[in-house]
Amino acid sequence: ACFVAGAPAMAASLWPVNDHKTYLLFKDLYRGIAPKWNKDKLGLDAALRNAQLPRIKENAQPFDWASFQIYGDPRP
Repeated sequence: ACFVAGAPAMAASLWPVNDHKTYLLFKDLYRGIAPKWNKDKLGLDAALRNAQLPRIKENAQPFDWASFQIYGDPRP
């Protein structure tokens, strides 16, 4: 439905994730693609990776961050 409506890409989860953990991840993801902070012109895929890296370094459970996938064209 998102692609039919014209969205070039989307992020989706493969399994249910805690709302607060999703909020924290997507806050960082949106910062990665927002024009104000996206000086390097990151795509959605790179922004998601950059949002996931701190969680990996913190030894967060992969269940909380690894379910998210990018579908469509991730370019900025």
